[in-house]
Amino acid sequence: MLNIYSNLNKSQLLDELNKLQTENLQLRQSNELLLQGPVIIFKWSNKPGWPVEFVTPNVINTFGYSADEFINGNILYSDLIVKSDLQQVKAEVQDASMDVVDKFDHKPYRIQHRGGTERWLRDHTVILRNDNKITHYYGYIFDISEEINVENKLKVNKILAQSILDNTNTLVSVKSLDGKYLQINRRFEEFFNVQRNDVIGQTDHDLFPQKEADSYRTSDLKVQAERCKLVYQDTFTHDGELKSYTSEKFPLYDLNNKLFAICYVAIDITRIRKAEDALRFSESILNETQAVTHIGNWSHNPATGKSVWSEELYRLLGYQPHSVEASYDNFIKLVHPDDRNFVHNSEMELHKALDNKKPCHIEFRLLREDGEIRYLEERVNVRFDENNKPVQLFGTTLDISERKCAEIALLKAHDELKLKLDA
Repeated sequence: MLNIYSNLNKSQLLDELNKLQTENLQLRQSNELLLQGPVIIFKWSNKPGWPVEFVTPNVINTFGYSADEFINGNILYSDLIVKSDLQQVKAEVQDASMDVVDKFDHKPYRIQHRGGTERWLRDHTVILRNDNKITHYYGYIFDISEEINVENKLKVNKILAQSILDNTNTLVSVKSLDGKYLQINRRFEEFFNVQRNDVIGQTDHDLFPQKEADSYRTSDLKVQAERCKLVYQDTFTHDGELKSYTSEKFPLYDLNNKLFAICYVAIDITRIRKAEDALRFSESILNETQAVTHIGNWSHNPATGKSVWSEELYRLLGYQPHSVEASYDNFIKLVHPDDRNFVHNSEMELHKALDNKKPCHIEFRLLREDGEIRYLEERVNVRFDENNKPVQLFGTTLDISERKCAEIALLKAHDELKLKLDA
């Protein structure tokens, strides 16, 4: 019977031994994982400077000092905290110690690495008490330097992007897919007389009249649905003046190519519109004046070979305005056959004008397609660039048919009178 109990005790002992060995192995493995991981565990004594009684060996990776250097008392933890952050850390410890709490989180703070660089830490601290008296603190420390650096770079980039947006005259806004404003620039604030903080998080229906807000939302939804860019003209009344804008809306995608926002930009083209209107008015006055005086004008670009004729020049040549290409071929074929060589040879005069930078002029007859003969006078000028290279030829063409006909009639009458007198 004794042997049976003895055997049972041995069996139980072996089981317990195997269990302890297994637990010990798991504990060693867990310890290895902890030591190789990113978490540093500190045990600080509740004394001035927070002397370190225990720290995991991986502390050297973040602080540059070994665990032994801390535990031997050579280094006080508070001495490594950057001075401008130390007061914050002390205040957080004091506040938590006065409250009935067992643990608390510090705001991120910096420590000085042995090599002279600064490291950002996230610190979760556990308070140890004995008879309601704090004896120690346990700290679970994470090195978040890379995270902070990325955040700082993002902040700098955000400030830079906002600065660029704020110093352009273009209206810029960004809205989320549900229509809430994420960002606007200073020009947007000035134009709509709003403040950025009052706009962010609001929708068009919170800021604008119903009809306008409905229109803005409809175009936003179109961009979302079709993943396209919209380009259109907008008009706004600003400071009592009607403003014209070229507006664009387009989708914004994140790094995973997922649509997350709609961007709106609007460029003030009021001055351009006014200049275009003034140019059109000026052209209409010029066309009317040329029609009354029978003066046409033209220009030619030697580099491109392109020519431009005024409407009255088309009519002087017997064409309907813009019915044919403005070209030398369409001009020369209407020159009277007896005058074509003269007109061709007049290129010598043109070369002289190019050399001397002086205008030249010629007179010739035109045989229009309807059979009518007209007399024209042409004056040619040249514009040069800074390198004295001709960049544009331009000229005016005047219908002098009435004057020429009068001269011919006068000469004919003179000849007839002379014949009578000689007889």
